[in-house]
Amino acid sequence: MADTPHDPLARQMKLDSLKERIARADYLVDPDVVAEAVIRRMRFVREAEADQRVSRRDARSPEPRGLNQPT
Repeated sequence: MADTPHDPLARQMKLDSLKERIARADYLVDPDVVAEAVIRRMRFVREAEADQRVSRRDARSPEPRGLNQPT
């Protein structure tokens, strides 16, 4: 799995290094790392979509059930 630093400065330095290597075509593609990144992205998108479909606000009606029923 790719090691992405959590420190913003270290992350930027790693990205800059990667950009330079790509410009020189001096890099290798690890298919396992790419596959894991694609799967993580797919899971993230699915979870984000699921969170948007049902929120706590939407899960409950704004009024108690008994108030709108005819007597």
